[in-house]
Amino acid sequence: MEKGVLFATGCALCLSATLRSAPATAQYQVFQTSWEEAAWQVQTRPQRCVLQQGITHFGQVRFEQQPGRALALSLSTELKTGRLDRVRVVSQPPPWKHGFAARVLGAFAPRADAAPVVLPAAQTLQVYRALESGMQTMIELVPENRPDAAARVILSPLRFLQVLPEFIACADGLPQLDFTVLESENIYFSHNSFNLDAAARRTLAEVTRRWRQRKDMRVVLGGFADGTGQAAYNLRLSRKRAESVARYLRWRGVPRTAIEMRHFGAAGAGDLAQEANAPRSRRVTLWLTAAQ
Repeated sequence: MEKGVLFATGCALCLSATLRSAPATAQYQVFQTSWEEAAWQVQTRPQRCVLQQGITHFGQVRFEQQPGRALALSLSTELKTGRLDRVRVVSQPPPWKHGFAARVLGAFAPRADAAPVVLPAAQTLQVYRALESGMQTMIELVPENRPDAAARVILSPLRFLQVLPEFIACADGLPQLDFTVLESENIYFSHNSFNLDAAARRTLAEVTRRWRQRKDMRVVLGGFADGTGQAAYNLRLSRKRAESVARYLRWRGVPRTAIEMRHFGAAGAGDLAQEANAPRSRRVTLWLTAAQ
């Protein structure tokens, strides 16, 4: 038996009552990283905080937090599973945690084109809380018309709490938005500049096209700067960048009433803002949200 690839034996005993409704013809392959290798890692990016775990021979699971959006949990796999019929999520105690019972957190049918598989917001929060309390999570993937290819992916709670403060700190550093983001785009600038280049104008033309298709949306602009220079100067520069984008959108036909400008300086641009000449921090983020 390969390390990290198990077949449902003892696990089936501890979940027999909970999973009794599973199709008898399904032959589940269980993917679980060994205790020694199980680990969670935090990745900090502009406008995004990621908490992820690699699953041996399967792929990756990742929590992702972005401004104005609910916490998301997705599964990316190297397997050719085809279209999934259903996904089921179960919280279960790890072998060293006694006196706790398995609990079904929910089931759903993923979209036909869903890749990676993204869990609904309710199940995402439940998985997060289960891992936080030391419970492991089983995510059951059943392909359509292929019960022989069904898989159970085990998310280990090992070392989850060790990196959780870093993930929370990253999320706290994101811009705090008072609206729900429907879509977002980034416009990047050269060092110490607020001029739009050709790539920026192409992106803004596409944003304008989307706005015309749904004129019930508004565009919120967030200007940012990198961490070089004085804070007051970076704040002014981030405002000028937002103003440049707003002028171009108005020129393309988006009315002033559909545009809102905000500027953050170097704050909220993530760890990259502290690096000299961090290009991804020199930007304006366009958040498309519902009109008020």
